[in-house]
Amino acid sequence: MNYKACLIRLLTNMHVGGGDSNFGVVDKLVQRDPVTNYPTVFSSSLKGALKEYCNGESFVSDVFGDNDNAGNYRFFAANLLALPARSNKKSFFMATAPSVLKEFMGTLTTFGIGNGFDDIQKLAKKPVDKGKVFVNHSEPMRIEDWGSIHDAEIPTSNPLLGNNIALFHEDDFKELANNLPVIARNHLENGQSTNLWYEEIVPRESRFYFILGFGESNHDEFETKIRKGIVQIGGNASIGYGFTKIEKIVQEIDHE
Repeated sequence: MNYKACLIRLLTNMHVGGGDSNFGVVDKLVQRDPVTNYPTVFSSSLKGALKEYCNGESFVSDVFGDNDNAGNYRFFAANLLALPARSNKKSFFMATAPSVLKEFMGTLTTFGIGNGFDDIQKLAKKPVDKGKVFVNHSEPMRIEDWGSIHDAEIPTSNPLLGNNIALFHEDDFKELANNLPVIARNHLENGQSTNLWYEEIVPRESRFYFILGFGESNHDEFETKIRKGIVQIGGNASIGYGFTKIEKIVQEIDHE
């Protein structure tokens, strides 16, 4: 089987429901990784979204399976890579943490995918002070609830992470990821607003990555399809939620 890693960039806010509530203010929570508690997209949800996007294509049964076969492709959960974090000096920074980047590189190694990513590897090894955020901007600023420290070794941009990178301590990044935006939603019935609820979202510009395992057949058609279009993931498509761009981020490696 072949493997590749793919990047998901959120063009709009996304809500992929976890099917549970915290019995508090938030009625609808997003899916979260059971180990890290970071927002995620379960493999079944990702596969379902891609299948819906590819509906009608000749390769659908081969890629996704049908009543007679399980499909030749394997879909893994999408893991968090970076989140936008607001600032008093710029619109937002792209927040990540060394532990997140270590897991990313470890995942690539596990599946025998790609070398390189020098910036990512350097950031993954960099110690970060708790309570401070490392950025490559000399002017002191606030990023969410944290103050910044200028570090010239932090790249200002990266193809995977985006622009204005901010490196967080793991504990601080967990706090950021555990306090996602919450939006009030309601339902109109006969012109009247009813059933107000609160919904957790993953904000636009967030980055996720996932591993895709695939066979030789229809690989080019499927890859071209998901690369060229806009894939909608999760619920609330009618109000613009979950629109994403998906790109291949490393070369696939053939495992015989």
